[in-house]
Amino acid sequence: MSMLALAMLARAATVPPPPVQPSPPQPPKIKPMPSPDRPLGPDVGVGTDELGEEIVILARKLRLVHVHLLRTSARGGATCTVLRSSGDAEVDQLTCEAAIACVAKFPDRKTPAETMITCTKDEQARRVEELAEKRIEEEIAK
Repeated sequence: MSMLALAMLARAATVPPPPVQPSPPQPPKIKPMPSPDRPLGPDVGVGTDELGEEIVILARKLRLVHVHLLRTSARGGATCTVLRSSGDAEVDQLTCEAAIACVAKFPDRKTPAETMITCTKDEQARRVEELAEKRIEEEIAK
C-alpha cells in the first residue's frame, strides 16, 4: 500500500461519537394569573410567553413594510409614505413614526446611514414591544 492510501485510510477512520444522553424532564411552566397590580412586561412572569409570541408576529410583519422617508427641513422634519404595507396599519404606522423620530433625533443630512439604521431599528423594537403589550392587555380585557 502506498503512503497516500495509508494517509487517506487514517483520515477516514474516525472514532464514533459518544452516545447522546437524554435531557432531564423539565417541570411544567406555571403562569400566574394577571392582576391589576402586576402589569404585563418582560420583567414580570405574567404573559411573557404571549408577549414573546406577539413580538415575533409583529417582527415578521415589520419585515414586510417598505416606506419612503423624505426629509422636509434641516431641523429634522420629515414625511413618511408607506410603499408596501404589512397588512397591519399599526405596524405600518410605527415604522413611519420610528423613522421620523430618528430624523428628528439626527437632523443633519450628513448623519451616517449606519447611525440612522441603528436608530430606526432601536425605535422600531421599542415601539413593537409597546404595541405587543397593548394588544395582549386588550386580549386579557376581553
